[in-house]
Amino acid sequence: MNTKIYCSFLIILTFSACTRTFDNNSRPTLTSTFSSAPSNLQAASPLPGDALELPALIPFTPVWQLIPGASSNSYAVILVPENEVLNIYNEPGEGFPIAGNLQAGQAGLRLTGGSSNLGEELWVEIQISGGGVGWVNAEYITESIPGSVFCQDPQVQTLLGNFESAILASDAESFGSLVSPAHGLDLVYLRDGIVANYSPEEASWAFLSTYEVEWGLAAGSGQPVIGTFSEIILPSLQAVFKNLNLTCNEVVLGGATYLVQWPQKYFSINFFSLHNPGSDEFEGLDWSTWLAGVEYLNGQPYLLALLNFQWEP
Repeated sequence: MNTKIYCSFLIILTFSACTRTFDNNSRPTLTSTFSSAPSNLQAASPLPGDALELPALIPFTPVWQLIPGASSNSYAVILVPENEVLNIYNEPGEGFPIAGNLQAGQAGLRLTGGSSNLGEELWVEIQISGGGVGWVNAEYITESIPGSVFCQDPQVQTLLGNFESAILASDAESFGSLVSPAHGLDLVYLRDGIVANYSPEEASWAFLSTYEVEWGLAAGSGQPVIGTFSEIILPSLQAVFKNLNLTCNEVVLGGATYLVQWPQKYFSINFFSLHNPGSDEFEGLDWSTWLAGVEYLNGQPYLLALLNFQWEP
């Protein structure tokens, strides 16, 4: 290998390992719909399929730090798929004995106030049902907010209003500020398609990004739907906000040939159906719905998930 080229390669490698850049080609973390259990999750039964982990240009490092008891006295399990459990450890970290486990979507968790940072992971101490305490990875818990409180919360109305303004104005920077700093934004454009997770920083660039995502297979044709955020996602969201019906914690579809349930891994998260009933011109077959999941971080609501559904032949 040419020495000059080799040295240049080392310099580039060193620089990229020490910095985190965001350019118009940045891409979100992509995973298949059926992803394997994270290392601190224990599968209670076999998964429906092997994971398909697609490459990510920028790893998402949460910038949020949970403040136990700051805004909620109750927490719940999040992002744990059905048929899996979240392990509780005697000490912070996966190398310690397991003291118990929590079911997907389990609520009513109480934090003691203890916390420990292990590298980029935040671990928190919780009270174990039946007595004692244990430690869990904070990535898999969130503030538990009653649906009746969520649906009437003026903060959520403000969030949705800001979301609408950002989408209609194509204001990516404002859009990024609405994304959860703890978990990012899970975005699914096609039913059974890939999950694209955008950090707040990546969301801030999404409207300008030239990175083309393969969102999944189109219903009917079975052909892959490939395009940038601005080509595929933005027009769909804009169409919904131009003819919007809002419904809290209820999946609203229009003449679907399939059933939709709010996914188990988001069970602890409240959501709104952003429904466009379609037009008379197409007899309503051009309807679409975005389910917008909202999580609270220290009392502040953020967008956690956007799941799209539309008419399929």
